[in-house]
Amino acid sequence: MRRRLVGAILIGAIASIAVAWVCAGWGKLGPCVISSHDDETFRSWDGLGTTLRSFERRSSPAYTSVDWRVGWPIRCVHCTTLVFGFLALPNRAADVRGAVRVPAWTASSTTFTVDTDMLGDKYLPVRPLVAGFVIDTLFYATIAFVVLFAPGGLRRVHRRRRGRCISCGYDRQGLALGAICPECGKELSIG
Repeated sequence: MRRRLVGAILIGAIASIAVAWVCAGWGKLGPCVISSHDDETFRSWDGLGTTLRSFERRSSPAYTSVDWRVGWPIRCVHCTTLVFGFLALPNRAADVRGAVRVPAWTASSTTFTVDTDMLGDKYLPVRPLVAGFVIDTLFYATIAFVVLFAPGGLRRVHRRRRGRCISCGYDRQGLALGAICPECGKELSIG
């Protein structure tokens, strides 16, 4: 049982990352919400599985900070991009944290990546958001556990109710309760 549980949790963690990357590549952003104050602008987009937040400061030193959060049903990984200088200038510098850059030859319109739109590079977010990652992992682990292990459990219950060996399905009528199954060698449990 312990191995099954660990296996389901591992599958849940892998599924969390995979779903987050799919959301990063194909998630549609909703309308932009903008709030401005003096020389600072905050923009926010929310969509299915994707949240994008941008903070721009136009006074010295000018920079833009962009935070991507992806995952479903809860955002579970993110990355942050800091762009120094104005976005319209060609000599701007950027610092991307919490992401792996995808090589240009693999970045196509169907690549599961976050497109910075600022620098033309594509990234896969890898920095976990702990609470979201735990919730998503448990969500997908529960699904994996039910899909992978519920049929076997139901089969054993059905065999026990019909008076058969729970391991192999051999008809145990006429055998003592503590006897060993003549088919598979397992000890017959009390039904």
